[in-house]
Amino acid sequence: MNAPNPPEPRRPLTPPGDRLPDPVGEPVHSLSFKPPLDGAKRQSVKQPKNLRGWVIAGMIVLLVAAGGLILHHLQQHPVVPQATDPHEQTPETPVSPDIAAVPPPIVSGEPESQASQAETAAEVVLPDQNAAPAPVPVLEDEMKREPGGQAPVLEKVAGGNAAQPDPTRKRFRELLSLGLAALHRRQYREARDTLQKAAAIDPESDEVREALTQVDHALKLAQLDRLQRLATAAEGNGQWSTALEQYLAALTIDPNVGFALRGRQRTMHRITISKRIDFYLNQPETLFDDRHLSNAVQLMLDAEKVAPQDPDLAADLKKLDQLITAAQTPVRVTITSDNQTDVVVYKVGRLGRFEAHDLHLRPGPYTVVGTRDGYRDVRLNVTVNPGATSPVVHVVCKEEIR
Repeated sequence: MNAPNPPEPRRPLTPPGDRLPDPVGEPVHSLSFKPPLDGAKRQSVKQPKNLRGWVIAGMIVLLVAAGGLILHHLQQHPVVPQATDPHEQTPETPVSPDIAAVPPPIVSGEPESQASQAETAAEVVLPDQNAAPAPVPVLEDEMKREPGGQAPVLEKVAGGNAAQPDPTRKRFRELLSLGLAALHRRQYREARDTLQKAAAIDPESDEVREALTQVDHALKLAQLDRLQRLATAAEGNGQWSTALEQYLAALTIDPNVGFALRGRQRTMHRITISKRIDFYLNQPETLFDDRHLSNAVQLMLDAEKVAPQDPDLAADLKKLDQLITAAQTPVRVTITSDNQTDVVVYKVGRLGRFEAHDLHLRPGPYTVVGTRDGYRDVRLNVTVNPGATSPVVHVVCKEEIR
């Protein structure tokens, strides 16, 4: 059995003139439509809008240019904040109307809100280009670097004045300057004392350390120069021991200094020669020995190399030469006997029996022995002195043996 069809919905009744066709597809949105204006009104509406755009663009360009000029002037001439006295009257700054306010035109018929969007630009004041540059302000955290890596402590002065260095640093700089000035005047001990006071204030200062090094080196050179002058003067006066002391003192300061090394060698050699000469001058009998005589001859050769620079040494060498010559010069000695005694002279030889015999002997001690059968031997110690005039020695055995 077929189901009955549902009844069709009833449509509202619409007047014939207002009936609309049924919607087909997508719905059509409602549109508002205004009748077109005539030519005069259309031109009056578009013209104010274009004019406002150009005016706003021109104002923006003027503001950007004015801002660039102000920024450039501030970079060249920074504004310095200066402390002002509350009782002092500040003169008013004249205004330069370089850029005038350009009000936009107001179009009739436009709402008030649209006219307020184009406000006039504020007047821009440009600083005088010929004005003197303002001084650079001194900031509290600006501190002048001192040599040596130290920065002085700055104290802010009331009233906006510039910062001043710490009195301790000022005293340090004064002591350093005084020490360097004393060093330049070659007053080394004064310079050292002053620089040590500066070092007590700032032990880490490189300037003080370098200055003290220069002072120590200068003191060392001054002491060596003084010792050299004293040693040279002592040598000139024949005070060889004093000169040697000065050279040894210089070597304690600098073991490698040349003048002290040469002076020590020279003075020690001179002192050794002088002592050996004095030995032979005070004990001339030692020259009777062949070994000592040979040593004295070699001493003469060594001393002659330095004698021209030393008058005292030359005089001593002359005395020694006379002693050597006398010790080398034979002396005539006559030995007499009874022709029955055998005579022997030690270091010379056996002479035999004779009544008189002449010998030429070098100065020195000799032993003469006489022997004879049945008689006691005779022994005589004879010293031949230099320059003696023909001494006579009598040798005879007289005491019989029973």
